Amino acid sequence: MQLTTPTETPLVQVAATAPTVVQPGEEVVVTIAVEARQPVELLALQWEAPEVVRLVPDQRLDLPVSLRAGERFEARQVFLTDPQQEGFGEMHATLALRGEGETARTAASWTAWISVFEPMKAPDDEPLNDRGRRRLIEVVNARARNGHIFLADSVAFFDDFLHILISERLAAVLAREFGFADEGLPLDRAAYLRVILGLLSFYGIEKLELIAEEECEESDDRFDPDEAREVAYEINL
Repeated sequence: MQLTTPTETPLVQVAATAPTVVQPGEEVVVTIAVEARQPVELLALQWEAPEVVRLVPDQRLDLPVSLRAGERFEARQVFLTDPQQEGFGEMHATLALRGEGETARTAASWTAWISVFEPMKAPDDEPLNDRGRRRLIEVVNARARNGHIFLADSVAFFDDFLHILISERLAAVLAREFGFADEGLPLDRAAYLRVILGLLSFYGIEKLELIAEEECEESDDRFDPDEAREVAYEINL
């Protein structure tokens, strides 16, 4: 999916649009629109990105540039991916700013997720294969927000963050397996986007962690609270 990540400071409003998932060898194109809320100088744009993507060298932005209130600045940044490498992570951007007549710098910062995976189509008549399960577990567990996104709309999560297309039949099976069917999920599109942007989360859930079935330790099916009850003893001295 193409996701627009908004951020704002007293000086500017920023909207950065980029894909959440691409295939290895595909470019990651980020478009940035900055609107000045008051006179400002845009000084520099810096990136921190996972190893799976790298900024195309010698991309020259027309910075520094001065904007009056209401004026806009637009830019395009291109990242490359390795045709032989899959991976994922957060892309952090920092736009250095300086208000008119000021000497101190401030910044507008934002973070977006990128996954680099070969596209897959999951068959609807058999379980998710080991490759798909590994993607699901690793991406969900990579950060707390991803678990909330998965809970919000697990079907969309497969497509938007794992590059895995699943059928309606398999989606229903997975919903039952994860216990989603009776929980009022998936959320509507607007709420789903708010979860992706970190503006909404599930109350009472700090982090969802997935564990492969074969890595789970065996345990009793039922916990008997009588085994842990307090017992009074009489001691004769």
